[in-house]
Amino acid sequence: MINKVKKFLGSNVIFTLFLIIILIAAGWMAWKYTLVKAIGSVERINSIAKSETKDQIKNEEESEDRRFGYTSVGIVYHSPSGVDAGPFQYLYAYDFYHSWDTTARYIGDNGLYGYIKKDGSLLTEPIFLEASEFEDGTAKVSQEDGKIYYIDEEAERITKDYCDGSLGFEMQGSFARVQMEDGTWEIINRKDELILSGADSIEELPMATCLGSAVIDGKAVLFELLPFEEDEEIRIIARYDSFVKISYVHYGMFAFVWSEDGLMGVVDGYGDVIVPAEYQDIDYEFIRDDFTMNNLMFMAQDNKGLTHVIKAKGEDFV
Repeated sequence: MINKVKKFLGSNVIFTLFLIIILIAAGWMAWKYTLVKAIGSVERINSIAKSETKDQIKNEEESEDRRFGYTSVGIVYHSPSGVDAGPFQYLYAYDFYHSWDTTARYIGDNGLYGYIKKDGSLLTEPIFLEASEFEDGTAKVSQEDGKIYYIDEEAERITKDYCDGSLGFEMQGSFARVQMEDGTWEIINRKDELILSGADSIEELPMATCLGSAVIDGKAVLFELLPFEEDEEIRIIARYDSFVKISYVHYGMFAFVWSEDGLMGVVDGYGDVIVPAEYQDIDYEFIRDDFTMNNLMFMAQDNKGLTHVIKAKGEDFV
């Protein structure tokens, strides 16, 4: 039978070509049909995904809206656990912004501050004249004018009274800046132990690095905090007799300094002067996304209004 078919096709070339064309056309139509179906499926999948995304965003927004009820008598908090708390005169909803945030501030009917947990239970009654947002497990509170102290996430007091202080323990919850009755500033650790004292001012402590700056007895000081050392928790890197003001340590790499006549310069994290204090104003920029000293440039304006572009190592390009 097969041989007969081969013999027939071999003797009928035109018919054979026609049959081949028919088969090719049928195959092309089948491929096109499959492609159309596939494209349609992808479009339907994309449409479903977009719809689900929109629904998810809408549900999240609605869920967020449902967490806080704004009524004529105050704000009611509907916690994820199903507990309703309030109404409060005001509730700092933004304190719950991050998923790891567990505590928010509220203002009670008596006009004082308190703290509420994410599950809807009250961490404290409204007893504070002032209360900061919790940062790294601590918050600054006040129950008496001119006096502050710090509490932990269980609302337990962890320090004595001070005249003023940073909003919480900085440098990832390790140290706080506090002001004494004589107006000087100190640095304390979580045990309320003194680390640095007698400062005229102390700049904000860094989050990720260990370098800090202060003015002590009218002179700029650069220091390093050592939270993991047992015998020593601070090391003075440099004291500058010629500088009376110093900035926050940017990127843990450099700080601006000012002389008595108000001229600006720059020191690095090792305490070395990399731009002399002889400029009216100094700005900085990294020339690449790599935030290192090798890519750091300073734009320093002199007393004639001319701008000098200076590399971090002190090389003047103008």
